[in-house]
Amino acid sequence: MSGTGASAPRTGAQAGAEVRAEARTEAGLQAGTQSSMQAEAGARTQAGRQFVMQAGGRSEMPVRSQSAKQTGVEEAGLQTGANAAGTLLLTAGLDTTDYEGCLRMARAADEAGLHGLLAPEIGAAPGVFEPLALLGALASATRRIGLLGEVHAAYHEPYHVARKLAALDYISGGRAGALLMAGPSASAARFGREAERGADCAAEFAEALKALWDSWEDDALVYDQRTGVRMHPHKVREIDHNGRYYAVKGPLNIARPPQGYPPLLASLDDAYGLELAAREADAALVSAATRGAAARQRGRLQAELLRGGR
Repeated sequence: MSGTGASAPRTGAQAGAEVRAEARTEAGLQAGTQSSMQAEAGARTQAGRQFVMQAGGRSEMPVRSQSAKQTGVEEAGLQTGANAAGTLLLTAGLDTTDYEGCLRMARAADEAGLHGLLAPEIGAAPGVFEPLALLGALASATRRIGLLGEVHAAYHEPYHVARKLAALDYISGGRAGALLMAGPSASAARFGREAERGADCAAEFAEALKALWDSWEDDALVYDQRTGVRMHPHKVREIDHNGRYYAVKGPLNIARPPQGYPPLLASLDDAYGLELAAREADAALVSAATRGAAARQRGRLQAELLRGGR
């Protein structure tokens, strides 16, 4: 998992994909590898921000210029990772209901220069915090790290998620994002939905999120004390999304997020995630033991992107 911390583009004119590989190891990457890879990141950085090639466009991702403090990372029990392009991306997962432990991990990860925190929707053991609620609580305890909440399209409605992500984006100063999960889920029946919802469902979910965020123009809010005008009503528009899986009316009841579109990521763990990444995601995550394995995943994603014309 990796977090992004700045504007995601509204259009996808430039082809490409960013595959962020969580090259998980028991001990993490060695300090020397970290330093050399961080140097590569620094060479591609402008004004402290790195432009990252993504599926269908380009967005910015925060890059810390200093090396990660490995001691702090190890003490917090965090994981390290690297992407297929060679840039060091450090990640941490919050798979626990120990809030004080989550708080310590978040602070250590932020101080160490990690790029993102991922709060899962379903943990390795039963019972985890609701992801976006947890990240909202951690936002005030961190300054730079990206905050990604896992969202499964089978469990949620786009309007609620769009509102929560926008609120998290404001609270965190533009650090919110989501790992959008696709594919069938046996738990979908709890929400009155069929289990066999695939990439089509998640892709429509992403489309509805963006339509809701687009219901407010960037400058709709003004808060002009002199005139008493708080917003321009003509810059807030209705939407009426009526698709196969979701029916959503807008506008959203919160202004457009600071990032415009909080970045939406997809996991390449299965064919559903690969299809979603190629169709709608801003970036893709791949779990791989080696860079070679990550590169092969990236190749498959790039082939899907070309096939889809992105």
